[in-house]
Amino acid sequence: MTEKIERMELDSESKDKQLMELQELSNSQQLYTTELSDKLEKTRKKKYGQAQTTIKEKEFLSSNLLKSDLEGFLNMD
Repeated sequence: MTEKIERMELDSESKDKQLMELQELSNSQQLYTTELSDKLEKTRKKKYGQAQTTIKEKEFLSSNLLKSDLEGFLNMD
């Protein structure tokens, strides 16, 4: 009977250790997920800003090209 109790205590200690290890792993994964989410959000904002800038540049160039074409058309004699 004593051996059975000792075995049960060892099993309990082993399971407690496994539980602690899994909890640490879970905490580590949560932290990693948070870090990746933050990095993704920063990247999205940066890419969005770059896209907005590119759109404005292209609109500016298109506008100037249209003005130039219109001026050339109006100045034809």
